[in-house]
Amino acid sequence: MIKNEITNRGVCYIGFKCPGIDCKFCYYKFEEKTWKDLRLVKADLIRQAKYYGLGVTDFTGGEPLSYPKEKMRDLVRKLYQVGHKKAIIETNGSIELPRDDYVEYIMD
Repeated sequence: MIKNEITNRGVCYIGFKCPGIDCKFCYYKFEEKTWKDLRLVKADLIRQAKYYGLGVTDFTGGEPLSYPKEKMRDLVRKLYQVGHKKAIIETNGSIELPRDDYVEYIMD
């Protein structure tokens, strides 16, 4: 049985095509822009996380780990400060994942 229910999960399409990475399966491959401004993404995501009571956010779209790692860490830390339980980063594995004590790694 499939049950329809509302979740507290958000999806953040964080980028467009990635500079220097040419994935054959990339759905942002033909975009003209390369990135969304992470400051704007952060402000909008924090606002929406508070408003909608999000507890989980998936980061996807291009290669989120292409952003400067400290900026991504700061964004994830800020989400945890406003009540997030989990942040999921979808990656193609071409960039080494940052190691932090609050990050769980699952490889498929």
